[in-house]
Amino acid sequence: MNQVRHIFIKDLRRLRWSIIGWFALVGARTLINTVGADVALGGFGPQLGIGELSAVLSLMYLLLLALLVSRLVHDEPLVGRDAFWITRPIAPGALMAAKLLFATLFFIVLPVAGGVIMAAAFGTSAADMARTIPVFALNQFILVALLMALATVTPSLTRYVLAMVGVIAVFVTLTASTILLTLWMTEEIQESSDAGLPDPTPAVVGGMLIVLIALAVIIYQYRSRRPGRALAIAGAGTVVLWLVLGRWNWSFADQPRFETTAAPQDTPALTVSLDGSRPRVSDTFTMRRRTPPRKEIAAHAIVAGVPPEFNVRPIVARSRLELPAGQVLQTGGNRSNAVLSVYGGGSTAGRTTTVEAALGGVRLLTRSNALESPASEQWPILLRVDEGDFVRHRDQPGRLTANLDLIFERAVARDALPLADGATRDISAIHVRIVRVIRRATGCTILLRRSYVESLFSMPRYRDFIYVLRNRTRGEAAGSDAQPLSQEGFSTGGFYMSAPHVGGRGFVLEQYELHFPARTPPDSPAVDLDDAWLEGSELAILETIPAGRISRTVTIDGFRMAP
Repeated sequence: MNQVRHIFIKDLRRLRWSIIGWFALVGARTLINTVGADVALGGFGPQLGIGELSAVLSLMYLLLLALLVSRLVHDEPLVGRDAFWITRPIAPGALMAAKLLFATLFFIVLPVAGGVIMAAAFGTSAADMARTIPVFALNQFILVALLMALATVTPSLTRYVLAMVGVIAVFVTLTASTILLTLWMTEEIQESSDAGLPDPTPAVVGGMLIVLIALAVIIYQYRSRRPGRALAIAGAGTVVLWLVLGRWNWSFADQPRFETTAAPQDTPALTVSLDGSRPRVSDTFTMRRRTPPRKEIAAHAIVAGVPPEFNVRPIVARSRLELPAGQVLQTGGNRSNAVLSVYGGGSTAGRTTTVEAALGGVRLLTRSNALESPASEQWPILLRVDEGDFVRHRDQPGRLTANLDLIFERAVARDALPLADGATRDISAIHVRIVRVIRRATGCTILLRRSYVESLFSMPRYRDFIYVLRNRTRGEAAGSDAQPLSQEGFSTGGFYMSAPHVGGRGFVLEQYELHFPARTPPDSPAVDLDDAWLEGSELAILETIPAGRISRTVTIDGFRMAP
C-alpha cells in the first residue's frame, strides 16, 4: 500500500502541469456544452463558432488524453530489459495498481463528473443524472482501457503513436472493405418491415468485453512484461468478441412504450379509390449501374370519409395484376409505399384537421389549400416488376386487385407553455424550456430547448412534436416552421461525423428555432400576429401518435402499367 501511494504521488508531482491542463480542457468542454448552448442561440455566426470550437476541443481532448496515458505508462516502460525500475524493489502489482488508480481518477472520474455537471446545468433530476453515469463511464472506460493497453505493449511515445496509426488504419481498412464487399454483393435494397429499432445490447456487451480484454492485456503485461504473449491475449480476445457478438441473442434493452389510440370507426363512409388512368412509373434504387433497375408502378389514392380527428399517413399496398395471357404479376409489402410531397416532421401541412381537433376546435390561421392538397396526396407503390416484364406487358390491360392498408395517426395535445422567457414544462421524460421569445411586427421567433436522458440500454425513439401558437380568446392558432439548431458530433466546414458511442446517448440536448407564423404560398392570405394577438397566446405542444389501420380492397379492370 505504501508503494502504491508513493508511486501515485510521484506521478502526480511529475505530471502536475499536464494534469492542470487536462482539468482546464475538461472544464472548457463542460463550459462550451453549457454556457455555449446559450451563446449558440444568438444567431448563425455564434452557432457556427460554438460548433467549430466544440469540434476543436473534442480533438484536443482525444490528443491530450492519448499523450497523458503515454506519459503515465512509459515513465516505467514494460517493453525491453533496460528499464531502470526493474532493478528497484518495486512490486509489479503495486506499480499496476498505482497506474490504474491514477487513470481511473483523472481520466475516467473527472470526465464523467463533467458530463454530470452538464446534465445538472439544464435542470436534469437527480434520478436522471444517475442514469447518465453508466453511459459516460462505459464509453470513457473503453477509450482509456484501449489507450493504456496499447501503451503497455510499446516502449516509447514514438512506437505508441505508430501503433495507434496502425490500429486506426487497420480498422478503417476493414470497415471500408466490409462496406465495399457488401455494396458489391448487393444488387438492390430489399424492402423490410421487421428490421425494428436497433438493440443497444450487443454494442454494450461488446464494449464491456473490450474493457475486459484490454484489462487482461494490461494486467498480464504488468505481471510478466511479455508483449508477444500480451498481443496474443489481445488477438484471442478479439476472436472471442467476434464469436460472442455473432451468437448473442439476448436483449436487456429498455423497450420504448409507444402510445397508441384506437383507429377511427370502420364505416361504409370511409372509402378509398385508385386512379388507374395515370400511374407513375419510376426506377428502384440499384447498387450497380450495369444492373437494370426494377420498375415501380404507383397510382394516386383518394381517401374520403376520414374523421377530422384522424389523418391518413402511409398506405401499404399488396397487389396482383392478372394479364389476359394468364401471366400474373404480384407484389407484397408490409412497409409504407406512400409518397408524401410536402410533409415534414413537426409541420402542420397535410394535418390541419387533426391539429385543429386536438386544440379544441380552434381555427388554424396558417391553413392553406395549396399546401394541404399535395401534402396529403398518397401514391402507394402497387407493383414492382423486372425490366423485361415491364417491357413485355406495359401496354396490356389487366385486372388489378390491390389490398390497401390505411394507417392512421392522431394529434394529441401534450401541454401548453406561456409565451415568456424561461417557461418550462416536463412532457413525459422530456424537459422543455422556452429560452427566449423574440417578437417581430408580424409574428415571433421562439428559441426552444429540449433535454432528456437515454440510459445505457435505451432504444432510440422518434417523437413527432408539433408546436403551435394558440390564442384561446380569439379561437385561433398559428403553425410554425421548426429549425433544429444543434447536432451531436464533429463538424468542420461541410464535413460532419456523428460522435461514436456505445449504448444510449446519456444526456441529450436539442435546440430549435420556431418561426411563427409558418410560411404560406404567396397567393395565400397573409397571417399577421401582432402584439395584441401574441399577448393572449400560448405555445401549445402536440404530438402525433399511431391510430391503428383499416384495410380496403380495390379492383381496377383494364389497368395498364404505362398507358
